[in-house]
Amino acid sequence: MSWAARIFFFLVICHVATNVYGFDGLSVFRYYFGSLHNHSTHSDGMSAPDDAFNYARKKGQLHFFALTDHANMISPHKWSVVKELAKRHSQNGLFVALHGFEWSHPRYGHVVVIGTEDYCTESEARMNEFKGFLSWLKEKKGIAFFAHPGERNRAGKEFNLFVDAPIEEMVGMELWNKTRGFDVFYYNDGYYRNDGGKGFFDEALVRGWRLGAGGGEDNHGRNFGTKTNYRVVVLASTLSKESITSALRERRFYTSSDKNLRLFFAIQGQVMGSVIRPGYHNVLVQAADDDGEFFTKLELVKNGQVVKTWRIKEKRPTYTCKLDFQIGDYLYLRVKQADGGEAISSPIFVRQ
Repeated sequence: MSWAARIFFFLVICHVATNVYGFDGLSVFRYYFGSLHNHSTHSDGMSAPDDAFNYARKKGQLHFFALTDHANMISPHKWSVVKELAKRHSQNGLFVALHGFEWSHPRYGHVVVIGTEDYCTESEARMNEFKGFLSWLKEKKGIAFFAHPGERNRAGKEFNLFVDAPIEEMVGMELWNKTRGFDVFYYNDGYYRNDGGKGFFDEALVRGWRLGAGGGEDNHGRNFGTKTNYRVVVLASTLSKESITSALRERRFYTSSDKNLRLFFAIQGQVMGSVIRPGYHNVLVQAADDDGEFFTKLELVKNGQVVKTWRIKEKRPTYTCKLDFQIGDYLYLRVKQADGGEAISSPIFVRQ
């Protein structure tokens, strides 16, 4: 996004703080629907990389798509090939193809990494500990997601249970994976007991990780984008690699079980993923669906607890409220539809 565009969006969104009623936040950004966790024949998938990119764009009708094969199954040659294919398949305004890999540790869990120049495997000495991997990720300035939390915790050490110092390069967590939805990876009792029933996502957030709400099709087949209706949705200015990756780094995305649900969430004019100062602030929530489906519930979740609920029956809800925020707080939005569709926004974080 150009600086002129950034200033324009900033001025428009700032208007929300003083005149939220009647404001259409859904029109501020464009909405791009995609998938960030997928596999090809470069590891244990069934589709050749070139075919995967083609299917995701033409049949899956995804705006953006990443191949993230298991690092311990790829080679430098395969890595170079998928990087080149991602460049070839990307076309501004039509489709963004991304390259990445999955760090797959049997004790510390799996992490999806996007956009680095090279890759690493869990068998390398430095990367055989989670702290070492985080150090590598920070150096390489990658974009990373905690993948399918809870699946690799037999030793009780998955992601070191979020006690390592958070890094900015870890931008999100999968709240759904493959055909398993929010009920598995979001609505759960997490790793810790006696914390009010917080799930994996909130357990990381309360420990200082600044994570967005993601998800992973984790597709090993050939039906990329058609296997499920789940999507990661990015709010950006244009459909380009620069704009999509910038939005991912800024946590300006949400996760949805509906393939065309649109969501807008802002506090004091700052959109999802933002960092704000403490205070008594305006909160704006909006939702819409391109199929005209009804929304039945909007919920604001603060520090892992629901603090505001609207029970409704509307196709295009817009609601506001004011809440008090202290340093260390975070707030995100959950919306539910009459047909069971659901979306969860990335949080907004309160810092000094």
